[in-house]
Amino acid sequence: MRVGAIPDLRIEHLQKVHDQKSTAKLYQITAYDGFKEEYITFCTPECRTAIENYIKFRQDCGEVITPKSPLFREQFDVDDLEQIRKKARKITVKVIVKMISKILHLSGISTSEHLKKGEHSSKVRKQVMRTHGFRKFVNAAKVNAKNI
Repeated sequence: MRVGAIPDLRIEHLQKVHDQKSTAKLYQITAYDGFKEEYITFCTPECRTAIENYIKFRQDCGEVITPKSPLFREQFDVDDLEQIRKKARKITVKVIVKMISKILHLSGISTSEHLKKGEHSSKVRKQVMRTHGFRKFVNAAKVNAKNI
């Protein structure tokens, strides 16, 4: 899924899928709902479990979840019930990119690069694009699996 599709996802964009032939429980996810770029994608059973745990956590904290609620919301203080209950604001692409960059750096996948004089960090190209690289990996894995 494109990182730009994530902030606009709402609970209503998830549809539970259960494969009768296996025990796999998935979500069918509608990205860019209502736009010409709209498409359907699916998540893994592990992802569905993580999403359900996240939604339950939000409910346990006091948030009222509706179909129009953002799937991913801005951080909130678990001790501030007023902040939790007021309308949840969706997460932004900028926050998602920062979170992914931090995880890549902490895991050692992405290393710090020393900038040359006059270079700005947003202008330095990486060997693999941080967020788009996940999609490229999955697409490459599909191609390799077909060739086996």
